[in-house]
Amino acid sequence: MINILFSLAAIFIVLVISELLWRKHKLSDELTRKTVHVFVAVFVAFWPFYMSYKQIQLIAVAFLVVILFSRYLHIFKGILHVKRKTFGDLFFPLSILILALLEPQNLIFMIAMLHIGLSDGIAAIVGKRIGKKNQYKVFGQIKSVAGTLTFIIISYLILLSVKFMKPGEVMSLTWLNVLILPPILAFVENISTFGADDLTIPLVLLVVLKWL
Repeated sequence: MINILFSLAAIFIVLVISELLWRKHKLSDELTRKTVHVFVAVFVAFWPFYMSYKQIQLIAVAFLVVILFSRYLHIFKGILHVKRKTFGDLFFPLSILILALLEPQNLIFMIAMLHIGLSDGIAAIVGKRIGKKNQYKVFGQIKSVAGTLTFIIISYLILLSVKFMKPGEVMSLTWLNVLILPPILAFVENISTFGADDLTIPLVLLVVLKWL
C-alpha cells in the first residue's frame, strides 16, 4: 500500500509542479506536456522492481481516471493545452495498464516505458527545437528528421544498455532485435496519429520481445 501511495504522490507532485510552471509562463504548452511525459514515463519504468503487477494495474486505472476527470474539469491545463488534437495523455496510462495485465519480464516493461519517455519524449523536444528546417508530414501530422533520428539514437542506447548490463536476462533481446527495433519503432511512431504512439510503441516492443 505504501508503494502505491508513494507512486501516486510522486506523479501528482510532477503534475502540480509542471502546472505551476506553465501558469507562470516558465514552460510552453508543448514543453510542459513533454517534460511531464519524460519524467513520469522514466519513473514508471522502474515500478515492477518494487511493486507487483497487480499494484501497477491499480495505479494505472487510478491514473486513467484522474486524466479523464482532468480533461472534463480542465484541472491540469498545462498538459492538455496543446494546439494539435491528441489523446496521448489517455493512451499513456492505458499502455501501462495493458503491459501490467500481460505481466512481461520487468526489463521488458522497463524498456517499453523508457522508449515512451526518453525516445519519444526527447525526440519531440529536439524536433521542436532544431527540426523546423527538416520537417515532413505523415498522415497530416508534422514530423522532423532531427526528431526521428533522435528517437532512433536513444532507442539504440536503451537497448544496448540493457543488452550489456543484463546479458541473458532478456533472452529475446538478440543482437538482431537490437539492430532492427529502433528503425521499426521510429516508423511506428511516425504513423501513429493523435498520440497513439504512447500505446503502439510499447505494444510492438512487447510483441517482439515477449512472443517473437
